[in-house]
Amino acid sequence: MRADLLTEKPLPQNIEEALKSFLNHTPPERLSRTIPTLLMEYLVHQHEFLPMNFHCYLDDLSSLFTLLDNLNAETKGWYSEEEELEHGDTRKQDLT
Repeated sequence: MRADLLTEKPLPQNIEEALKSFLNHTPPERLSRTIPTLLMEYLVHQHEFLPMNFHCYLDDLSSLFTLLDNLNAETKGWYSEEEELEHGDTRKQDLT
């Protein structure tokens, strides 16, 4: 893993703008529910055919979930309940 890139140089403007755009259109809490749901659906159907390095993908997803948790904590109250549940409340869906 590289050293902390953000301490070496400032966040590039295009990345900052992309993050702002993301936060304007996607509530982190909703995404942090959607991605695990999609992952579980994938694993249920593909568990016998996972790539050998699948654990590396899970490590990356774990880092993404940490980022989403931090974004969610910092953006509490930014989104309406309707926006939070815009794509369906995955907490209430029956996946069977």
